[in-house]
Amino acid sequence: MSLALPFVASIIAGAIGRKFSRAAMIITSISFAPLFVYASYLLSLGEVYLVPLGSLPRPIGMVYLISDGLSNAFGLAIALVGIALEIASYPYMKHRFHVLELPEQFDVYYLLFTLCAASMELLIYAYNLLLMYIALEVSLITPVILIYYYGYDTQGKTRRWIALLYFVYGMLASTLFLIGAVMVALENNTMDLATIRSISLIAWALMFIGLLIKLPSFGPHVWIPWVHGSHPTPVAALISGLVGLMAYVLARLYIISPYFINEFRLPILVYAIIGGIIISLGVIRHQYHYKWLLAYSTAANSTYLLIGLALVLMEYLG
Repeated sequence: MSLALPFVASIIAGAIGRKFSRAAMIITSISFAPLFVYASYLLSLGEVYLVPLGSLPRPIGMVYLISDGLSNAFGLAIALVGIALEIASYPYMKHRFHVLELPEQFDVYYLLFTLCAASMELLIYAYNLLLMYIALEVSLITPVILIYYYGYDTQGKTRRWIALLYFVYGMLASTLFLIGAVMVALENNTMDLATIRSISLIAWALMFIGLLIKLPSFGPHVWIPWVHGSHPTPVAALISGLVGLMAYVLARLYIISPYFINEFRLPILVYAIIGGIIISLGVIRHQYHYKWLLAYSTAANSTYLLIGLALVLMEYLG
């Protein structure tokens, strides 16, 4: 129920935001509070729960939400960030609409922004590969639209060009993840992570590469400075959290089928360490453009996530 509230709030904000913008801000902010309380409480209990949403025809299978220490830790953080950014968005976007000489389109903004944050929460609690894919797509399309209409032109590129760049990279990543997920479904006759027992090498590799693009790791990271430089600041702050969620999905896949990362642990660690050093040099190059500086810092930190993921999960499984 608490997971559904932000989705409902986004629809309400879309309906009333044009005339009652402050009310839309209050409703969307409050909608994340029950999830914050829920995640905090269950995190303290340390229990694991699977919540069935229903069954779909094979090879999709059962659709579950999972509540455990891993999901609730991330869920708590995103809910807290969501509350803060919903509130911070109001004065920021009020000024942004004025600069763009647009009417105050808080209906569109809060609809898309809240959908993005809610889809991030859905991604955390989803325990079915199809549900994960849907959450990935919503969390891509909503910020793309926000860049297109309300973003900034930066480094000689228009916000519309940057929105297209983000869309292409995001769709490539999501498509690779989907192909891998479909392969897993055909191999196991289900997309239900509670039932899947094995992930083939090719399926693992496709999902791994797709998630590395979104992480973003060294190489695919080229999209992130453009996107962060063009996004309205609250949106950039929100999708910075999306970076960590790619590591979360990798952790979920690893717990089910650890052999891929175990087999290629050393190349992954070397790639992440060298990539992190190279990306960090971009911070020096762009130190006078604070949004690009933060973007390179985010990309560098994502390589640390990859390093930590490999080392911590190795310890996790002994």
